Amino acid sequence: MKSYSYILVLAVLFSSQLPAQVPWSQFGAEECIPSWVHQVFNDLHIEKKYPFTYHVNPFYLRGDFNGDGKPDVAILVREAKTKKVGIAICHFGENKVYIVGAGKTYDDGRHDSFNWMDAWVVRPGREGKEVISTWRTESSGGVLSWNGKEYVWKSFPYD
Repeated sequence: MKSYSYILVLAVLFSSQLPAQVPWSQFGAEECIPSWVHQVFNDLHIEKKYPFTYHVNPFYLRGDFNGDGKPDVAILVREAKTKKVGIAICHFGENKVYIVGAGKTYDDGRHDSFNWMDAWVVRPGREGKEVISTWRTESSGGVLSWNGKEYVWKSFPYD
């Protein structure tokens, strides 16, 4: 009987050390994000203003979005104050984050959030670049692409 009591006490003590506040959908997700992306967010002090969000799977994409032959990362973020969802894109080797949505307008000022999006994927684009295709299943969407200076979103069908 003493051994069962001892095990019970240990179980209670160690369970208090588990990350109970972390939602199951987020559990282990932080470790999946490339370390250099974390470093860029930390260097720019934007990790609190634009925390990562994990409500769409996958929650980040890897592709050559600017056509330089290096792997870039697009990750879902949620602007802390407004809760608007956006896409943050980090080019490998640059200490800069390009944010589309999350309170910043896109699509010629018609939208400022990707709250509507429930699916996204990397697809081949033009000039050796890959693009981010975003959509709401059973509805419509668009493509996010690099024009050399910024990311531009065009609704389907696009040119």
